[in-house]
Amino acid sequence: MTRRPTPTFLIAVLALVVALAGATTAGYAAGKADGNSLIKKKSLSGNRLKPDSVTGKQVAEKSLGTVPTAAQADRAAVADRTPLSSVVPLAPATGWTSGAPGFAPAGYRIDGSGLVHLSGTLLRTSGVSDLMTTLPAAARPSTTIDAPVITFSGAAGGISIEPNGQVQLFGGDAEYVSLEGVVYLPAS
Repeated sequence: MTRRPTPTFLIAVLALVVALAGATTAGYAAGKADGNSLIKKKSLSGNRLKPDSVTGKQVAEKSLGTVPTAAQADRAAVADRTPLSSVVPLAPATGWTSGAPGFAPAGYRIDGSGLVHLSGTLLRTSGVSDLMTTLPAAARPSTTIDAPVITFSGAAGGISIEPNGQVQLFGGDAEYVSLEGVVYLPAS
């Protein structure tokens, strides 16, 4: 006696055949087609692309805008061509003198980017005051700045530059304090 397949069995076999045929057809089509013919132009957003998959050949550079921080880079080029301002001497506070023997006197300059550069040396000649000098208004920071400095015998020290212009030593040896390398943005 021969058994006839049940309708459930026939539906299952038919579903299997359709599933296999669909996967085979899709695999065949994917192998024969390249990505350009499968994807409609201008249909992908940037987050759907692999990193570094788009090169300059695919981008019309003239269509790109200026990167926001590039404007600052343009100003940096101007600052590079701006002549350096001359060093303005700083008057030492009571008990301090400017310029250790063989070293430049204390001073500051403001560069083309508006940064203040301190330079030269100060040394305490008498007393115990840590107030070394007071900066003019144009060279004062908007907030207190603590900066590392080199002091006598190469010892590390620190200075504090206050919004009122006072420059005070808070570490190191006051016999010699180098202001070289102290750079900051002034308030104005």
